[in-house]
Formats: sequence, C-alpha cells, structure tokens
Amino acid sequence: MTDTEELLATFFRGAPKMAVPWKPAPRSRRDRTTVDRDLITTVMTSPVVLTEIDPVGLRASQPWILMEHVAHYLTETWYVTGRTSADHHHPANRFPLVLPDHQGRLTILSGHHRAAAARLLERPLLARVGPGAPGGEAMVTPTMEWHPNRSASDVATDL
Repeated sequence: MTDTEELLATFFRGAPKMAVPWKPAPRSRRDRTTVDRDLITTVMTSPVVLTEIDPVGLRASQPWILMEHVAHYLTETWYVTGRTSADHHHPANRFPLVLPDHQGRLTILSGHHRAAAARLLERPLLARVGPGAPGGEAMVTPTMEWHPNRSASDVATDL
C-alpha cells in the first residue's frame, strides 16, 4: 500500500465515501446556502484570481465526499494537467469556489474534494474567494499557472 493509499484509507476509514469533514453551511428556507447569489454571479463572471486559504475552518455546502475524487487530487495527473475529477467542462467546477455567507463564514460552493485533498496534505486550498482583478494570472495547481490571454492549446504545449 502506498503512502497516499494509506492516507486515504485512514481518512475514509475504508469506505468509498464519507461525510464532509466540515460543519455544514447554514441553509435558507429554500434549502440553499445563505451565500449572496449576486456575489456568486459577480465572482463567476469576473476574471479568475485564486487565493490560498486554510481548508480546515470552512463550511460545506454538500454532505458527502468520495474517496475516488479526493484520490484524484492527490495524483500527479492533477498537479500536471489541472483536469478536474468530474464535470471537466462545467465553468463552476473549474476552480474551487469559496465565498462568505451572510455571517462572514467561508463556505465551499464548489471544490469539496480539492479542499479535502488540501486538508489531508496540510496545504492551503487555491480557490476563488472574490471578484478577480482584470488580466490576473493565477496558480491552478502548485505546478500550473493560468494566464487569461493564453489558449488551452498554448498551455498544453508547455506540458
């Protein structure tokens, strides 16, 4: 068993899925997180800027994480390509999205599996946490930079 497999087996206690290791985000009456929808729209329509945040004290907007997806974010494939474990082409899944709720508590809206991997490795999570700066560059993974004026094929030639 590799160190990564052992780490995952311990964290997940041998199960393929587990409850998220964070407190749940508060919910509104419509069973939605209490993050301002206008803020979500602003962030999702702004240029991408990623910020390092501590994954330990976050709130979760989903109840479960799957071992296979957390394992993906512990692999070299993730660090080299930045390819997500699921929903590869969905804009909301491209980068983790962590926003404050109405009381200022940071809530994971997207990227629970990446946050769990960061927590396991005791590393910061790279996430969108607010509106981006125009023309900003960002680190997608510790080894991959994102440049707003470069095409995917330009980035692929760097690999």
